[in-house]
Amino acid sequence: MRGFFANLVAFGCLFLLLLLAAAYPKFSSRHSEAALASLAVQKNYYCSLDFKHAMMQILSSSKSAGDREEIIAKIAERSAEFEQFIERADGEVDIWCGIVTEAELRALPSRMMQESKPLKCKNCWDFSKKTFVVDAHGKPRQTYVCSSFFDFDPVANKAGISKGGLALNPSPEVLPKIYSGKFAIGISIFDSKTNSSYVGILEDGTWAG
Repeated sequence: MRGFFANLVAFGCLFLLLLLAAAYPKFSSRHSEAALASLAVQKNYYCSLDFKHAMMQILSSSKSAGDREEIIAKIAERSAEFEQFIERADGEVDIWCGIVTEAELRALPSRMMQESKPLKCKNCWDFSKKTFVVDAHGKPRQTYVCSSFFDFDPVANKAGISKGGLALNPSPEVLPKIYSGKFAIGISIFDSKTNSSYVGILEDGTWAG
């Protein structure tokens, strides 16, 4: 499984991470803070693109997992595993699902720089967070909170980000907040070397063929 997720991470982000680490001492000695900051911005941007590419791969590669509910469960499971893989490799990222407002998206980068760490939005959760829902037979079962943020269209044979987060019965944590912002999955990136930050999202209604 580790190999599967390692292959999802595109070359651009890893290359820039290594380049930034190698360049930092040189830039510091030459007082080239502007050059270092520019490189950090590129790294953050490409890491965000890599995250989106990886999530689209997870969506498209999970379509053979069974029926609609099973496919959604597989996407949520793989997403949780991907989150843990990435966050273990780089402690300066936070991957999440949630309901986020435009105001929060604008404010998050500044908040991360102020607190010197990656942050998620207020009504957002880790991919690995679980909760209990009641199934069609009236029995409680454990599921990932982010399951409500994924969907599968059997007619179009596409998986994607659930429109309105209602692909499955919303979890108790999600239900009260349904109409308070846009449904999305996202990545928050903070670079401690340059105190720079970036937020990238995939909004509801995004589909992978």
